[in-house]
Amino acid sequence: MIGALQVIWLLPGLFLGSFLTYMLYARAFHEIVSIKFLLLTLISPWKSIRDEYPSGGFNLGEFAQSLTLNITSRVIGFLFRIVTLAIGLAMQVALFVGFLAYIILWFFYPGILIAGIAYLTSTSL
Repeated sequence: MIGALQVIWLLPGLFLGSFLTYMLYARAFHEIVSIKFLLLTLISPWKSIRDEYPSGGFNLGEFAQSLTLNITSRVIGFLFRIVTLAIGLAMQVALFVGFLAYIILWFFYPGILIAGIAYLTSTSL
C-alpha cells in the first residue's frame, strides 16, 4: 500500500509528465496550424496569385483588371486564413481545457470515488 508521503513524493513527476505531454501536443498542433505565420500573412494573396499593374502608360481597363484580381486574391486568402486561425485557436483551447480537466479530475478522483461508493451503498434499489 502506498503511503501519503510516497504519493506526495510522486506528485511532481506525475505533473511534469502530464505537462510535458500537453506541451508536446500543443507544439504538434502549432506545427500543423502556425498561428504566427497565419497572422503575418493574413492579407497576402491566396497562393501568391496576383497580377502586375501595367507599366507602360495608363490603361484604365488593364489597371482595373489587375486591381480586381489582386483584391479578390487577397480577400480569398484572408477568408481562408481567418477560418484556419479559428480552427487552430479552437484546437489549442480545447487541448488546454482538456489538460485542465484531466488535472482537476486527477486531484479530485479519490474524493469522487469515495463519494460514489458512499452513494451507491446508501441507496436502496
